[in-house]
Amino acid sequence: MKILIWVGIGLVVMAAIPFLLLFLGMGFMQLFAISEKKARNELTDIIRTQYDSAWTIKKATRFFNEGNMNPNMFYIELESNQEPKVTFWIYWDAKLKEPRSSYGEKEYSLNSQYQLALEDYAMQKDIEQAIGDEAQLEYIDYWKVKIAVNDGAADFMRKTAQKVTTVIRKYANYRTVHMDVIFLTEEEPDGLYKIEIALTEPRDDLYIGLNTVAKGGELDQIKEKCMEVLTPVLASQRPTYDLRDALLEAWVNQKNVAQFYGVLEATSQKVKGDERIGMQQYEGLMFFHYNMLAHQLTEVRFVEAGKSISDDVKALNAQLPAQYRKPE
Repeated sequence: MKILIWVGIGLVVMAAIPFLLLFLGMGFMQLFAISEKKARNELTDIIRTQYDSAWTIKKATRFFNEGNMNPNMFYIELESNQEPKVTFWIYWDAKLKEPRSSYGEKEYSLNSQYQLALEDYAMQKDIEQAIGDEAQLEYIDYWKVKIAVNDGAADFMRKTAQKVTTVIRKYANYRTVHMDVIFLTEEEPDGLYKIEIALTEPRDDLYIGLNTVAKGGELDQIKEKCMEVLTPVLASQRPTYDLRDALLEAWVNQKNVAQFYGVLEATSQKVKGDERIGMQQYEGLMFFHYNMLAHQLTEVRFVEAGKSISDDVKALNAQLPAQYRKPE
């Protein structure tokens, strides 16, 4: 038995040696690397002499990892001195004194990234003008647009999403295919509703969905109510199963957005007593209908697991009334 233990320890040590050598090697490389202070000062001089002090460095941090293996690579955030609201960032090789792209762009320079930032800023201003005073642009990146609204009516959200789509499609640097327009309210600061917009082939029949990852607002209360009602139902039918409190999928009534169908995942422990997520076996879905105005769950039932969660969700979508069903 002792021999087996020592063999096991030896295998663990041998497996750890490459990572230890990598860690020590990276630490050794940093001993001879350019300091953050020097990198910042040298880049500031370049901006002053070559770019007429167009930008100010707001942040400079070393970007050194096992991927680039370059201790002289830095992440730099810059702000326009002409228009302080315009900010952009680059990866900067302090030894070569030039920007270095991590994504293989053909043109990657201080000027090219600044031009993209100017275009982003112009697009944001155009969105603000398009949506008017009834809504406020809070945040935008390549994947989502967050808009604060007072009116959560379905027609208003669809019209706003259409306006955003029209503006974004005019700008070539937005190369993504889809984005989420998320509608923020005082009751749901993360946004309860969202609309996915297609930028390559826009759709007229925009689907209003739930932002199932929202926290700190109304959705938290909905999930608490669901757990309160669904947990004892699952326990009575499948006593050994657990219910996860994440809203796995939701289908909103497109004619009355205060109602939706949803599912929570039911699981079992692969190893008894081990409650880690990775040790949970998918067993099925708790399906329900929720009325947000009445705070009431109806049509509760357990759906036995099929081939996969995605297949089961897709099958449920096909069975729903037309006003809830998501487009394929």
